[in-house]
Amino acid sequence: MGYQEDTEGLYVNILTNEARGGTAQGDIISGFEGIIGGSGNDVLIGNNGDNDLFGNEGDDVIFGGLGNDIIIEESGYNTLYGEDGDDFIYGGVNDDFIIGGDDNDTIYGKYGNDRISGGEGNDIFVFDTELNEDGNVDKISDFIHSDDVFYIDNDIFESFSSVIFGSIESENFVSGKSAIDENDYIIYDTDTGNIWYDADGSGAESSAVLFATLCNKPADIDYTNFIVI
Repeated sequence: MGYQEDTEGLYVNILTNEARGGTAQGDIISGFEGIIGGSGNDVLIGNNGDNDLFGNEGDDVIFGGLGNDIIIEESGYNTLYGEDGDDFIYGGVNDDFIIGGDDNDTIYGKYGNDRISGGEGNDIFVFDTELNEDGNVDKISDFIHSDDVFYIDNDIFESFSSVIFGSIESENFVSGKSAIDENDYIIYDTDTGNIWYDADGSGAESSAVLFATLCNKPADIDYTNFIVI
């Protein structure tokens, strides 16, 4: 069900078959598993199936429901709930609030200073957009070493360009406030929860760039939590 031309705020609930606002007013939405929102501030609610929910523009609130959902945002300051199921959630270009839910979720914060909670399960946090410590640093509230991993794109984290898919090496990770060796590309400070990428480690050609903060400051994060994609 597509409302991409609509400029008013919509409420579309495919669990209860309710639609209100703008061109959605009075629509019968039974039998649909997907929704495309408009440019207004929309509320989109999935059902117990596997839903595709695209917020489009505006400051949206999206609930995935019980299935294995795909939730995608384009722009705006959005609140995205995966809820139950193994969900794929994509933030937009602004600062989003993302909650994965009870199962194994894959979360793309994308751009902006996002606030993210993976929730229960074995979650994946993907970093595949240009680094910018002034405007693209995600805060993750509940990262667990034994459950969760970071996926880092080797087009962005270019020091790992030779890695096709796999964990970084132990010598590429350091727990502390700065790189010690020239191959310390990922730096994690247990005191602050901050994670930096330093393209040349202790070399002089580049400075470390902050890209994430773990708000719970887990002490046991190590190189195995970082997977190059």
